[in-house]
Amino acid sequence: SNVNTGNLDEYSKALKEGIAHAKGTNFPGQGKTIYLFSHSTDSPLNFSRYNAIFYLLGKLEKEDRIYVYFLDHKYIYKVSQKIITQASDTSWLEDSGQGERLILQTCYPPGTSMKRLLVIAIPVY
Repeated sequence: SNVNTGNLDEYSKALKEGIAHAKGTNFPGQGKTIYLFSHSTDSPLNFSRYNAIFYLLGKLEKEDRIYVYFLDHKYIYKVSQKIITQASDTSWLEDSGQGERLILQTCYPPGTSMKRLLVIAIPVY
């Protein structure tokens, strides 16, 4: 949690462990933007090498469910949209004031760092 997305050493270390939570964003149940990011890869040979937790992220579709476990509580979200954006686009890190939303991010296309795939999901109550 609270990984500085502007610090290469910090987020590289966090990504080796799995999924990182962007510093300055919120946590499930707080009613605001939650931003999680992790590696993807283009080859099954690299799944474990890069701890590519989000290697299947691109397969999520609108209305699919995402389950997040945080502090012994299960939160359920449904995918509302998928976006491919420039790697330099950090506007998604900011809270939009639209209420709680979960943003999952990985590199796109998998195995590159050219762009970013974002999966945006909203809570299911």
